[in-house]
Amino acid sequence: MFFSLKWRILRESLMNTLLSPEMGDAFPFIADSDYCAEEMLNGERLLVSKFGNLVRAFSRDRTVRDLPLTIINLARSFPGDFVLQGELVRDSFIALDLIDACDVNVAGESFVLRRKLLALISPFPLVAHATGKRGKSRLLELLREARGDGIVFKRLDAPHDSGHETYGVRFNNYRTGSPRAGDYSILNGRMDLSVERHSHAA
Repeated sequence: MFFSLKWRILRESLMNTLLSPEMGDAFPFIADSDYCAEEMLNGERLLVSKFGNLVRAFSRDRTVRDLPLTIINLARSFPGDFVLQGELVRDSFIALDLIDACDVNVAGESFVLRRKLLALISPFPLVAHATGKRGKSRLLELLREARGDGIVFKRLDAPHDSGHETYGVRFNNYRTGSPRAGDYSILNGRMDLSVERHSHAA
C-alpha cells in the first residue's frame, strides 16, 4: 500500500516536472519488463570499426569521420575486431550498441545479449542503462534533478536498429532547450539525455 502510494506520487511529480504532456506517458514503459531505459546523448552518432590496427568512423550518411587520436588509441587497446555504434560527445566516444564482434555479426541478436557483449568488448565507456521498474524510475529521477532533455526506452528483445524508430520510444523534457553536445555528460556526474521521440511498433 505504501509503495503503491509512493509510486503514484513519484509518477505525478515526474510527469509534472519532466515530460511534455504531448509526448505521452512514459510510465507504461517503466512498468514493462520488456523495455530498458537509456540515457540519450546529445552528440554525433557514429559507427566505429576496428580491423587489425585500422580504426575508422562513419557518420549516419556513411561518410568517413576523423576521430581524435585518444579515441583511436583506445579502440586499438582491444585485441579483437569490432563494429559498434555510439556517439561522439566532445572528445569522448560513448558506446551504444554492438553490431559485429570478432568477425561475428550480432546485429540480429536481442538487445539484451548485445548489451552484455558490448560490456565485455567495448574499450569505450557505455551509455547509462537501467532495467526494472526501480532502475528505470531512478534514471528518470536523476534526469528530473539534473534537468536533462529526454530518455529512450528500448525493447530488450529487439535486433539492432540504427535509429531506434521501430523498437524505441523517446520522450522530451519540454522545460529545457537543446544543450550543446557534452554539456551534461553523465561521465561528469550529470545527465545528458536526448530530445526526440520515434514511433513504437507493438
